[in-house]
Amino acid sequence: MAEESNNLIAPNDKPSKEERHKDLKQFEGTKGVKKQGDGPFISWLRAMFFSGKTVKEIIKDVAENNAVPWLKDGLYNMITSLASQFIYRDHKSIPGSGNAANPSGNFVNYVTYSEKKKQQEKAAEQSQKNDDAVIRAGFEHPAFSNDPPGTPKGKTALQKAREFLDEMHRYVTKYGSMSVEDLGWMRGKTVSYVWEKYGWTKEEILGIKEPTHVSNPDTPYIILMPEAHPGYDNL
Repeated sequence: MAEESNNLIAPNDKPSKEERHKDLKQFEGTKGVKKQGDGPFISWLRAMFFSGKTVKEIIKDVAENNAVPWLKDGLYNMITSLASQFIYRDHKSIPGSGNAANPSGNFVNYVTYSEKKKQQEKAAEQSQKNDDAVIRAGFEHPAFSNDPPGTPKGKTALQKAREFLDEMHRYVTKYGSMSVEDLGWMRGKTVSYVWEKYGWTKEEILGIKEPTHVSNPDTPYIILMPEAHPGYDNL
């Protein structure tokens, strides 16, 4: 009886990305287009001057995000330099001067440790900036072209787009969500790992009823995707 009961329990683990991809059709020759957006400077101007902020709030924002970080770096370098001089002056290694905490009497270079920690923090900060840049750059919307006349079993861009969209609908109906990385896989493209964290719910994908016609002779039909967002697979 115990064995039968165990068989009735559905597994809670979700299929891995690799397992899902085995069940996801790839479409060769699918192109991609990016929706044109504002550059970082235009976005900054809009955030600063067209968001209802007062002059005082704008000045505060500039100080906190531009001037203050520069001042902090300068202050940190100055303190590190002074600390280095102090430590080397008062903690020189003297033969036979070991203690319980440091029986060898060797000098512990706290400055090197501090610099190493600072480098690690900067590397983590740079990694986050790179990830943010990828997100700002956006993902590509699937785009489709007509097969050249005379192509055996040739298809129109609209036919290709509809087949692609049908596969998206089938996938989210089965698995409940779709990531930007999944979308790249369907196109046979490798995208940044960052995009594994962003995607769409089943309702958002099923809400795309038809491909969109655009005035581009090379790719007259695209699948215009909604804005991708984190937490798409937990909603």
